[in-house]
Amino acid sequence: SQFKKQFLSFLKCPKERLKDLFLFPTCGGRMYKYQAGKWQLIYEIILTAREKRLIFDAFKKAFQDINYIHPKL
Repeated sequence: SQFKKQFLSFLKCPKERLKDLFLFPTCGGRMYKYQAGKWQLIYEIILTAREKRLIFDAFKKAFQDINYIHPKL
């Protein structure tokens, strides 16, 4: 819905051209394609809580291994 509001609502082109546009609004975790007159979800990859934790743990370990310190904001 955010992509529609911030991008598609400003896109001025004939609807038949939309078939050539593929949308990846979540950095590739989802893909939409314009088919049969509307945007269709082609795929969606949702990480589980465990997968997210493993990814964050891997970053934390990598940062520790290189003695990286996050800058204070």
